[in-house]
Amino acid sequence: MKKRFRIASALIILLLILSSCGADPVQIKESRIILNNINEWNGWTFFQETFRFSEKANPDKENSRMVERAGYRLMMENPETGEIKCPCIIPDCDHSINSGCLFVSRFSFLDSFVVDDYLFLYCSGQYYPLNAEDANDRSKSGFYNELKYVNLVDGNSEVVFSYISSYTSNDYLLGDSYVWYILPDIADKKVVYKLKRFDFRHSKTLDLTSFDDCPSMYLLTDSRLYLGRHPLSVASPDDLNVISFDYDGKNSRDEPSLIASRWILNDTFILSRVKKAIPGSSLMCVFPHFTYFNVATREERDFSDGENVNAIGFRETDGRVYYISSEKAEAVFTLNVYTRASELGITAEELQSNEAEMKKMYDEIEDAFFNDKMYLKSRNPDGSDPRTHFEYPAGSFFEGVQDSLYSNMKTGSVSKDGKYFYVEITSRKEGKAVHEIGAIDIDTGELQLIQD
Repeated sequence: MKKRFRIASALIILLLILSSCGADPVQIKESRIILNNINEWNGWTFFQETFRFSEKANPDKENSRMVERAGYRLMMENPETGEIKCPCIIPDCDHSINSGCLFVSRFSFLDSFVVDDYLFLYCSGQYYPLNAEDANDRSKSGFYNELKYVNLVDGNSEVVFSYISSYTSNDYLLGDSYVWYILPDIADKKVVYKLKRFDFRHSKTLDLTSFDDCPSMYLLTDSRLYLGRHPLSVASPDDLNVISFDYDGKNSRDEPSLIASRWILNDTFILSRVKKAIPGSSLMCVFPHFTYFNVATREERDFSDGENVNAIGFRETDGRVYYISSEKAEAVFTLNVYTRASELGITAEELQSNEAEMKKMYDEIEDAFFNDKMYLKSRNPDGSDPRTHFEYPAGSFFEGVQDSLYSNMKTGSVSKDGKYFYVEITSRKEGKAVHEIGAIDIDTGELQLIQD
């Protein structure tokens, strides 16, 4: 027994010596992407309802006129029973605007995500001071941004952050135990942006690091968080400066710019839409191509071997990525006055004054819309094992639907149950372009129009 104790003691001493000599800390290997965007709890689904209420335009004045305003209340529904109620557990709460109810706000609930029994609520909206003293203070008007959580079992709650800014932004990363977010602050008489970590299981906040420019938060894995410049602030993906940190804000690492254009996040892989700088402009161009990236293996490759991808989605039931493809899609996505002018070696202004070239460009775009067959295909997430499932005749163009009802970051254009692939259909009726939403049955290929 004494011998074992001496060996164990020696090992502990050796570890202490190594740590004191500046040995590298143990690096936790990334094994999964965290995407906490579930809106369900114990069979209940959360949604927002809008209500109207009246109050004085200026509460400081007794004779102030009454005005009608909009309020927002979070509700929960049991799809099986049809029961609808407010998540509030206070028996006598009437969930009115002045009740102090945690699920009522003057600002719209943009996010409602559940982690275990914690419901996170992000709300934002235009804020105007109601009292006369603050009415002319610009720092006290703008967009109100607030993230808070409520424990759905015991009712305990806390505000993670709340601030007023010149813009609305729900830029935060929600993990299994932490929330990471960025807040403006003043250091050495200048504005800096501090990266903070909030432990919502123990109600503790920690400052991690700071930036001179406000970064965007892109991705969270089980050991690292990814940040970079906002896509609208740069003209080229090369200028996004994407980096990652460990959970303590240390061990910075340069990352590929494709992280910023992530489209599907699932397990360990990302499918990112290809973007490139538009010559002669300050904008980036979206291409009908996707890149596969695996956070665990760091593998990066073209998803479709150069084949056009108009819309894309992941089907969890068979583990395959489904996509719409057409030969001429690149003209729809990328052809414009800037790209064509660059091809011709002239300026955009010179191209716009050339009627023949402009007509030629528009004819090519129209040809891609209405004279190209559409295909529903699939591959493994890494692009291997390509298969063609169904072909659709020329006359309509299929692309992804830009609506949260028909698209999400986990399964893309594929429905959550894996049955349908949603597309926006552009067709021509009575000489005019018409846009409709369609659902393709992935097993049969049948296309049905969805009535709004």
